[in-house]
Amino acid sequence: MQLPRATKTCLALGYVLLLLAPTLGQPPARLALVGGTLIDGTGAPPLTNSVVLIEGERITAVGRRGEVAIPEGTERAQLDGRFLLPGLIDGHVHLQSLGAASYQGRFQAFGEDLVERIANHAKRHLQSGVTTVFDVGGPLHELRQVRDEINQGKRPGARIFMAGPITSAERGYPLPFPRTAAEALHQETLIRGEFKGIAGARTKIRQLIDLGVDQIKVYQTGGFDHGYAGYATRVPLEELKVVVELAHQAGIPVTAHTRGIEGFRNGVRAGLDSMQHVVYCGIPMPDEIVQLLAQSSVYIIPTIVAISQFWDLLQDPSPLEKDRLALNLPPEVTDELFEIVSDPKRYTRHEYYNMSYAEIPLGRENLSRLVQAGARVAMGTDAGTVANFHGTSYREVVELVRAGMTSMQAIMAATRNTALAFKKPDLGTIEAGKIADIIVLAEDPLADIQNLSQVLHVFKSGKKYK
Repeated sequence: MQLPRATKTCLALGYVLLLLAPTLGQPPARLALVGGTLIDGTGAPPLTNSVVLIEGERITAVGRRGEVAIPEGTERAQLDGRFLLPGLIDGHVHLQSLGAASYQGRFQAFGEDLVERIANHAKRHLQSGVTTVFDVGGPLHELRQVRDEINQGKRPGARIFMAGPITSAERGYPLPFPRTAAEALHQETLIRGEFKGIAGARTKIRQLIDLGVDQIKVYQTGGFDHGYAGYATRVPLEELKVVVELAHQAGIPVTAHTRGIEGFRNGVRAGLDSMQHVVYCGIPMPDEIVQLLAQSSVYIIPTIVAISQFWDLLQDPSPLEKDRLALNLPPEVTDELFEIVSDPKRYTRHEYYNMSYAEIPLGRENLSRLVQAGARVAMGTDAGTVANFHGTSYREVVELVRAGMTSMQAIMAATRNTALAFKKPDLGTIEAGKIADIIVLAEDPLADIQNLSQVLHVFKSGKKYK
């Protein structure tokens, strides 16, 4: 019997939707993503009418339809009219933080509450198209638990690589207040990451490596945050060299909070893999520093949205309501933010207003100059800072385009470059042999980078999650 054309179309659509529906089991033995326009993250021109063949968790072949043999019995997902990209990679998140305006609202959670918060944020990233996050400062035990449960398939979520405590020669990252004397001692000796001198640095880094961290984060310089005055170096060059040497011997990358001129020089000399917040250095970046960074192998992770999101809300509060609904934000986050952005007397007294007043234009200009000079730029958001919510990483990619990158360059920064910055060459591009982290968009991100927000489907390690 000959079926009507409309019936055939409905059946075909239902078949494709069934294929793309999230599943709880193992990924199919073989899956072919067929017909979409492929932007593979390498910088190569888009490939129309593409085929991406996946076996298990890895990509086995990439090419044009008709040129890639699809083995018999392979499941197919027909993606004509859609756009395929590598899963985005966020090189700077704090999964324990909510994005609230008050310090207590951002951090105060313990035990299982903290575990569930971290897991929820990792899931939110995954649903938004971010398949991998690098948590560069947070509670070691809870992060490690969620990281491992996601890797074991017990929870859905973005793949987590974690630093645990931020190491510092002065003091570590302020984490949730301890509930007991034993917890306070534990934070001081481990979670806070403090070390003194070269011997202390050796002990601390070895301790963290033994505890299973994936990268080391160093609080190398000060800045406006956490009460530090100015942008002075906090970790001397010789101690920083020891940190990098020990981490690299263990195959672990080192990233650093680096916001001062001396810190930039020391970071290059010590061989840091990446520097965070560089563009927010309080002054127009000197030409010699722009050239030093551009000619080095260090990846710059600007984190423009770390403070610009709050400033942008002051100009237009409407996105806050959209985020509240789309991200299911809790009232303790949104209520206070709504009050602040609607009352000039409140927001002009808030620390983030005073910081962003001068830093935002300077930061954007410094980023533009680094882009023009050819610096290696990767993507990170500092998600968890005020109004900078988990699940909105695409906004940092938009900032990269605003700074002068092409949409293709910004996509590469948010995929391949971030993978390379953290020494994860199996991630970041859609090529044979790579991990099958792939997102499917409704519209072309090269035509409008804002289309990164229109994520239809997410595959992580070959498995469908959206």
